[in-house]
Amino acid sequence: MVIAIIGILAAVLIPTFSGAIESARVADDQAQLRNMNTELTMSTIMGDKELDMHGAYQILVRNGEYTLAAKSAKHTFWWDRAAKQLVLANTQEILSNANYDGAASAAEYERDDIGAVAANPRYVLVDQGTSELAQAVNGLRGIGSSENKSNDFTTYSHMLDNAVSVAEAKGLANNMMFWGEGGSYISGQVTAISFELGVRVLPASLFSSVNGLFTEGGDRTITLPSTVGLVEAGAFAMDSVVEFNISAPSSTVFAEGSLPDQTLITVNGQNGEEAMQPISSVPLTYHQIFTQMEVYYTEGGDQKVKTISVADIAGAGGTGADDIDYGLTTGQTFVKATAVFNFTYENNGQ
Repeated sequence: MVIAIIGILAAVLIPTFSGAIESARVADDQAQLRNMNTELTMSTIMGDKELDMHGAYQILVRNGEYTLAAKSAKHTFWWDRAAKQLVLANTQEILSNANYDGAASAAEYERDDIGAVAANPRYVLVDQGTSELAQAVNGLRGIGSSENKSNDFTTYSHMLDNAVSVAEAKGLANNMMFWGEGGSYISGQVTAISFELGVRVLPASLFSSVNGLFTEGGDRTITLPSTVGLVEAGAFAMDSVVEFNISAPSSTVFAEGSLPDQTLITVNGQNGEEAMQPISSVPLTYHQIFTQMEVYYTEGGDQKVKTISVADIAGAGGTGADDIDYGLTTGQTFVKATAVFNFTYENNGQ
């Protein structure tokens, strides 16, 4: 009898407690959302420039104290391309409802990023959590750094197809070139370029294999993320040059050899050959260095990140994560570490 009563109470109370915990997590996520959007607004005002999701990632995660990982199991963070701010959305609702939150028609936006898998592609996933959807999208965004690109592509693309709802989002990975600081990857006919979130350097790529990127009569502009500071030699290497324009931040440096030796390519409307010498006729000399690393780890079920000095890293002479002391404490589990790159120039500090 006592056991039966305990069983009944458990059946009643456990869902109640679970619901209360989830509600608390949603409330915490909403508070974080308000704080993050406030910080983005202030950064936009002070920086006097338009913000994209890459810039938001740079401000909040790389230079800030946020993880962009929703604590709620049913919600994820998305970038609203119309409002240019973050939203916290019920994942299943935003994946299936094209009129989510009374948003504009889905026809106004293209699925030109691997995170544009919502029913309305106005919203692009930027969540850095551990959901199947987030893992798939972020795995594909960074696949250029993978040591086993083909197998990882198959794994992540299948995960993504299983997680999304609308037919237009299924198979999206098959039509993209993925480009990040570690390299690039292409599978099939390319109609869009998806950049690694917050990418700062565009290295030599597989751009020569991009076929069908520019449709007849379509827009012939490639827009680079606002965080790109350097385009390295061979980045836009092409077998046969076609006419197109690169829209890039004014501060982006195009190294010698980054563009084909042709006049068909322009950068912000400027002749491509001239764009590779933005300061003077003197070749630009720069050094790519890093003195810090971003260490990603989990603690108490939450994904976190911290920045540490390279000088503070203690190693045992090995190359694996187990051989390096990143200053983590008991209860903190290492996920990955990435270098924070900076550039120094010898041409009068330009």
